Amino acid sequence: MIVTVITILFLTFMHMEVQAQTYHVTVSAGDLDRSESIVSFYLPDNVDPGVYRMRSHAGHTTIVQVDENGRGWFILDRLSAGDSRTYQLDASAVTTAATISYSIDSDLITFRSGSREVLSYYHGYNSPPAVLGENYRRGGYIHPVKSPNGVVLTNHLNLDSQSHGFGIWSAWPHTRFQGRTPDF
Repeated sequence: MIVTVITILFLTFMHMEVQAQTYHVTVSAGDLDRSESIVSFYLPDNVDPGVYRMRSHAGHTTIVQVDENGRGWFILDRLSAGDSRTYQLDASAVTTAATISYSIDSDLITFRSGSREVLSYYHGYNSPPAVLGENYRRGGYIHPVKSPNGVVLTNHLNLDSQSHGFGIWSAWPHTRFQGRTPDF
């Protein structure tokens, strides 16, 4: 199962001037201050996947990445509770060497910046060394996380040191699900 956590913002999307391919995206903070929030929205079918630039009337600029499903994604730096910001998207793709892409297989989601692998998320099962046994077969964690120079920063089933290490994960010891109390 793939778990995605996205800060949901109230979005209003309007398509303006099809000929000039100018689009406006309005983000409203709602009742909470927003900081470094992930925003997503859908664009019309005629916008190709790629990286685009958006600019607000106040001069805030951001980069938006549009995926193959026509969904745009960007990070909203800051927006105070009750405020809104309208961006104008230029439908001309931005040339950049460091676009973020991902690939999904039966066990991993791998993210890349350009052609460089950045991190992977085990949404399925790992393949631990046989000496560790089936108790170490699991998913729900991030590994590897790599530095900009490609150095692996996370530990993963290392037989020489901390074989119990599973990259980055989160324990949920006090949960309730379908009347049960599993310890994640």
